[in-house]
Order: sequence, then structure tokens, then C-alpha cells
Amino acid sequence: MLQAANLTAAANPDNAATPRFKWTDEMVECLLDLRLNRFKDVFQGSKSNAQIGTYWTKITLLFNRKFTSTTPVESQKLRDKYCKLKVQAEEIRTTREEQAKAREEQGAINAAL
Repeated sequence: MLQAANLTAAANPDNAATPRFKWTDEMVECLLDLRLNRFKDVFQGSKSNAQIGTYWTKITLLFNRKFTSTTPVESQKLRDKYCKLKVQAEEIRTTREEQAKAREEQGAINAAL
């Protein structure tokens, strides 16, 4: 199985070891600002996939215009990064809620003693 994957990668030079994109804090902040502030309203409510794709294309154009010194980022890469950031934010929120609940419970136990 592993050999088949290696052969596929060898047969397709596009899969060659391409350098991984390096996200900076400034890039992440720009992406979040564009998606959560500037384009916040257009993502509200029901939208078709074509409409959503158009909005992400606009975000991509603005993002790439700001970071002209780097290789242009594709729209799908921005969408994927945003989704990963959203998951991370949810994990952080959940962890904080669990920690707060545990502190409250510990406080109640200490108060009862």
C-alpha cells in the first residue's frame, strides 16, 4: 500500500515536496478580519455554494493584494485555514467553560467543608 502511494507521488511531479505555506500572525489576523468583520454580513443566512464561492474569491483577492510579497494563496487554502481556526476557537471555548465549571465545583466543595 505504501509503495502504491509512493509511486503515485513519483508519477505526479505536482505532488513533489512543495514547501509548506507559512502563516504569520498578521496573515491570520487579516483573514479573520476579512471574514468576521468586512464580509460578516454576506455570510449570514442561506447562501448558495456559488454565492459563498464568490465571497471567498473576493476575500482571497483582498488577502493576496495585502500580502504581495508572498506567493498568492488560493481561495480553498483560505477557507481551510478559516475552518481550522474556527475549530481551534471552539476547542478553546469548550476547554475554558470546562475549567470554569470545575473551578465552580471545587469552590462549592471547599465551601461545604
